[in-house]
Formats: sequence, C-alpha cells, structure tokens
Amino acid sequence: MKRLVIVEGPTDKVFIEELARRLGLEARALMTRGTPSPDAVSRLVEFELRRGKYSKVIVLMDQHNLPENECTRRLEEILEAISHEAKRGVLVKRCLESWILAAHCICSDPEGLENPVRELRELYRRRYLKSPEAVRSVAREIDVSHAREKSPTFKQLLEALQDP
Repeated sequence: MKRLVIVEGPTDKVFIEELARRLGLEARALMTRGTPSPDAVSRLVEFELRRGKYSKVIVLMDQHNLPENECTRRLEEILEAISHEAKRGVLVKRCLESWILAAHCICSDPEGLENPVRELRELYRRRYLKSPEAVRSVAREIDVSHAREKSPTFKQLLEALQDP
C-alpha cells in the first residue's frame, strides 16, 4: 500500500519520490514549504487521507542548524497532531544532502558536516545546485547501501518506508 511522506520542500519531494521508485515502493510526497505548525500538517494529512488510502504517514523534518532537542520536540508535536494510526517521524540531520554525501562515502560522519550543500558542490565540482532536477539526477545514482551504513537517519527513513 502507498505511503504518504510529508516533506519541507521541492528537493525533499523529488528525492523521496525517486528513492521510493528505486525501492519499488508506492509513495506520495507532499510539501509543507518550510517547518510547519502541527495543525498545518494535520490538515494537510487529513485532506490527503480523504483522497486516498495510505498504509502510513512519514514526516521528514530537516534539522538545519537548530538544536536537535528542539527539532525532536517539534516533530513529536506534529506526529501527535496526525490522526493516522501508523505514523513515523524522521529527523534529517542538517539536510538531505547529508544523505547524498553518505551514499558517496566521502567522510566518516556526513551527518556531522556543518554545510553538506557546500561539500556536495565540491564533490560535483560546483555542478550541484540545490534544485529538484539536480536532486533527482543525484538520487538516481546514489548507493543506497552505503548511505544506509553511513547515515543513521537515512537508515531510519528506509525502515519507515519499507516497514509494512
């Protein structure tokens, strides 16, 4: 059955859609445009649940430079506001570019990097722009098993997507 994944922006959306396709899973990614309130996410999810059946709801939240405990608290509040019985939250350390770097095994701790976007631009010799097209292209090439090994939060995402 299809998974509903709530993401913050267009690059997150295309990354999830491409990853799900590669894993042979049905997923619909919806954007919130930034870090939303629990009520806003709840309304978005409720509206979408009226349109289709979903086995679970997954909420991704980018940490960026915020303290982890604050992001975890926000994510828990959002999950509490969602009425679906099967729901999971995944806190993305910094941003999804950390996951892309993990797939390339560039460093021992891609989630600990201060600026993963800058590191990714260096890797791609400045050809990487944070755009949906660039992320889709990179997502088609990533080594999912390496990313799973190097990134605990990417592993959490895979578990959330693949669990029935």
